Amino acid sequence: MSDLEPVDAGRDDDMPASSRSASMQLRDVSDRDEAMMDPANQSLAEALRITYSIVQAAMVVLALLFVFSGIQRIDEGERGIPLLFGRPTAEQLDPGLHFSAPFPIGEIVKVDATTSTLGLMSQYWPGVREGQEEMAIDKLAAVTSLTPGVDGSLVSADLNVAHAQWRVEYRRVRHRQFAENILPDAEKAIVTAVVQRGIVRVVAETSIDNLLKAGESEDGTISSRIKEIAQRTLDEDLGAGIVIDKVTLYRKTAPIRLRPNFASVQGASSKAKAERDAALRERDILLQQVAGEATNTLIELIQRYESAVELEQVDRAGQILATINAVLEGRPAEFEDIVVPEGLATGEVTEIISQARSLATQTRELAEADLKIFNAKVAQFEANPTLMLYRDWVSAYQELTGKPFLQTMLLPEDALSDIRINADPSILKEMYRDTARRQVKQMREQRTREIEERRFESEEGIRDTGG
Repeated sequence: MSDLEPVDAGRDDDMPASSRSASMQLRDVSDRDEAMMDPANQSLAEALRITYSIVQAAMVVLALLFVFSGIQRIDEGERGIPLLFGRPTAEQLDPGLHFSAPFPIGEIVKVDATTSTLGLMSQYWPGVREGQEEMAIDKLAAVTSLTPGVDGSLVSADLNVAHAQWRVEYRRVRHRQFAENILPDAEKAIVTAVVQRGIVRVVAETSIDNLLKAGESEDGTISSRIKEIAQRTLDEDLGAGIVIDKVTLYRKTAPIRLRPNFASVQGASSKAKAERDAALRERDILLQQVAGEATNTLIELIQRYESAVELEQVDRAGQILATINAVLEGRPAEFEDIVVPEGLATGEVTEIISQARSLATQTRELAEADLKIFNAKVAQFEANPTLMLYRDWVSAYQELTGKPFLQTMLLPEDALSDIRINADPSILKEMYRDTARRQVKQMREQRTREIEERRFESEEGIRDTGG
């Protein structure tokens, strides 16, 4: 069939059929299809335009999201390092919201700024199962030998074997330096390695006695020296930006098999130290009781006096001795660089000197009185010897019979007597009373000494605490 169809082109609908001439027009079918397809093309074009607009809007949104994807939050306990094309643009960013170029053009590297704790629990400890590193020392197996790779140990300066556990606290303080030089996955391994280096070196310079006596704090020189060596390695060799705050000797022990021997030696040493300290305290108490605040000055003067005597410096020794006497007597004195105020010496020394002075005065007065009596008796004897002897005999007899413990009994001459002697109860009672008074006096003196000793110990404790 032909694609051409006859078309009555010259027909006019308003004209009668009989008056129109017949004609034929040929039209292509494709033209008609094209006309029928125009609405579909228009709909498709509209849909394409809408889709393109949506794609454009989506691209703009994606571009904005890409740009603003560089905004990140840095939490508390963190610090940020902004990067642009892999290079830092600032030392650090504090907690909060911060903008950087989007990845992969830029990013913010976050660094933990809190304190981290690291335990070296098995490196230098007898071999135990995982999770049993904090087992009580008494429960560890007492083996006769150590297995390399299983049992950890340290060698001290005196070539003894020791075991120890350590704890380390550290912080990242130079955050850019840390981010540039340290991989996060290698951080703990690096800190462990530098601390182990310090531990091995310091323990190799320390005797086992000093190691076992070290405390569990950072106060000792062992922990401080380990910290110093490890910190120097981190700063100078690695540039890690890490600061070690504390290295703590958590636990330490001698070889398990030898612990009883070390314990006995340490016990004896501790006992000797305690006795020595007690002796020093007792010495201080006695010196304080004897000389008071002048104790140290007198000790220094006595030492100089002994030195002068040994060097045969007679004049200097005499000057020092005079100064010592002045201090003991409470007078002001001065010798070389030592200046002593008046009344510095207190305590028993002042009582002793006072009693000595009183006794000297009393002795002199008694001697003078005896001399006067002797001279008087000499004169009496020369005048009437019999009378003087009689008076002396009567005086001696009266003094004898006047004793409180003496009982006098009068008997007739030439009389046979049966004498039964028994102590006078009143005299015994008085003797017991005197004994009790002496005991009470001694107890009071002992009590006074104890109070003074406790007061001195309290003052010494206050001085130690204040220092």
